[in-house]
Amino acid sequence: MSDQFGQPPRSVLDLLQLAEIRILAGPWSIRSIVQQEPDLIFTLDHEPVENVTAQPGTKESREGNLINRLFAGVPGSVRIIDYQTVHVRLAEKYFAAPANLLSLLRKMLDKKKRE
Repeated sequence: MSDQFGQPPRSVLDLLQLAEIRILAGPWSIRSIVQQEPDLIFTLDHEPVENVTAQPGTKESREGNLINRLFAGVPGSVRIIDYQTVHVRLAEKYFAAPANLLSLLRKMLDKKKRE
């Protein structure tokens, strides 16, 4: 993306990537993504679920499948606190530069298009 003045500043490109991530997060029902090193904390728009071992075909089962699909293959450890909160512990390299983290999030959230 460039115009008569050349390439936009890195901060503008990062802002555009943030907007793209917000759009990609919508279909996954992600309300927020908070960076709290060494974790990313995802808050999802799901009602709390009492029974973690849900029966197949139930709402709880569908939400669990959604969470499992979203976080499958993520580089790091995933801790599902409840059906609304997921902590992903990432390596330090992802927090070293905003571009690394934004790239990882874009790749992770764009899975839905490929599945």
